Amino acid sequence: MNKDQSLPALLSLAGRRPLLMSMAATVILLLAFPPLGWWPLAWVALIPLIAVIATPRFESAHPWRSIWFSGWVFWGLQVYYVPMPHPALWVAWLLLFSYLSIYPLLFVWISRKMVHGLGVPTLIAAPVVMTAMEWIRAHALSGFGFVMLANSQFEVPLVLQVCDLFGAYGLTFLMTLFAAGLCTSLCGRRFSGLAVSGLVLAAVLGYGVIKLETFEQIAGSPLNVVVVQGNIDTRFPATEAELNEYRQQLMGDYRNLQRTWLKQHKGPAAELFVWPEGKYPIPYFLPGGGKEEAACREYFRDFHATLFQAGRENPLTPDEPPFPLMIVGASTVDPQNDKQYNSALLLGENGKVLSAYHKMELVPFGEFIPFSKWFPILGKITPVGNGIDRGTQPVAFNINDNIAMPFVCFESAITHHVRESIAYLRSLGKDPDLLVNVTDDGWFYGQTALDQHLACNVMRAVENRKPLVVSANTGLSAFIQSSGEIVSLGPRRNSEVLEQELALKSSTPLYATVGDWPVILMTAMCILAILLPRRKTATGKSPQEGEG
Repeated sequence: MNKDQSLPALLSLAGRRPLLMSMAATVILLLAFPPLGWWPLAWVALIPLIAVIATPRFESAHPWRSIWFSGWVFWGLQVYYVPMPHPALWVAWLLLFSYLSIYPLLFVWISRKMVHGLGVPTLIAAPVVMTAMEWIRAHALSGFGFVMLANSQFEVPLVLQVCDLFGAYGLTFLMTLFAAGLCTSLCGRRFSGLAVSGLVLAAVLGYGVIKLETFEQIAGSPLNVVVVQGNIDTRFPATEAELNEYRQQLMGDYRNLQRTWLKQHKGPAAELFVWPEGKYPIPYFLPGGGKEEAACREYFRDFHATLFQAGRENPLTPDEPPFPLMIVGASTVDPQNDKQYNSALLLGENGKVLSAYHKMELVPFGEFIPFSKWFPILGKITPVGNGIDRGTQPVAFNINDNIAMPFVCFESAITHHVRESIAYLRSLGKDPDLLVNVTDDGWFYGQTALDQHLACNVMRAVENRKPLVVSANTGLSAFIQSSGEIVSLGPRRNSEVLEQELALKSSTPLYATVGDWPVILMTAMCILAILLPRRKTATGKSPQEGEG
């Protein structure tokens, strides 16, 4: 008799065909995420991989190569957009998805060590390891928070509410536990597996109903916000003339969008305008810059004034309402210390800079080149040169009677950065009422990176219980309530000015207090599983546990 005949069919198949099972998980996950976004599939996508974890033996010649290959395919397709702006980024794309493909392999390997080496039930091992892998990925090598399993649910507020307990990691844990329960059921333990999956689903949906009903009852102070979304793809001009033309396009398009909107607008006065990352065309010189600083400040004032003169024959007079506040993405220069930052600036009347936040989490190959200090030639062959400098701390922007916390671009994908920044400002007595993400997604030519980035912003709004405004060049700009509901969404790769009276319903969730300690403990469990010796039976052999 074949030794696999005593195994449930799913485990037997997983042992004989790990490539088939891991590729099945890859295909289902690809369907669950944008561009198709069939989000219910994400709840069952890991079942084939969990079967690979639970099967007691492999009959395949190269099981680990098969599992790695499926992860390689998944991540290569998920980040296919990286090399679009510049040929040199093909190398970055290859390095990025090759690195990311390690995580599915680690998920299966560490989980199998727990199950078959230490006797941990699959129902526990799979969700613990999956959640730990996402936490490590969000921290290692500057962090990469796109395409977390929980992010697949970003368009379903009912499901997202549990994120205010333990962040997006908590939802990833529950989704993996749900899949592990179904896998256990398919492997013979029908009642216990279905019971676990049923309880998980009931808890998620029940909590969602309660929190959404509570949200509707909370009063929030209104803030009328206008987001200016231009449509300018990222380019790297080859000549000085092309560079000047590109700069003129940036300056003209965004100025004209705002001026046209002001001229045609008949509604209530805007309290805040928001421009995307890097689209305010004038560098801000920190104090101490001498003549260049003075010239730029003059330019700031003149350019800013033209934005608010649409349809007017005469300039604004002192007795008329002041210009609205603006949050803009701009370059900041510190000539005294030879530094340059990617910044979000709060502008007052006549373009005066009231506050400045300098981006703290930089994008590898987009804003800095790893190892370029040791290999300077890397800065010469890539479009970003030697890169930019990191900011040092979060900043609170005072918007009338409210406090906004800005962050720039990719920082919205780093869960702990946003949470820790809010905690820092709260410790200063400046708990934010509003989060503002300014980003330039013109690097991606309208591809699925826009959806992935939007998903990150939705998750940050829910897990921190703060409304969030996204101003994104080429899209997708958005107004997101602290419930995760997207109340207004800009177009993909097109220009539009969005206005929204956003209710600032903000609170302090459990995640703000507990933080990442639960998933840190899960990560410690994974490390122990790697270090501890395999459990032995009375015969001195390692156990051959299956579906447990």
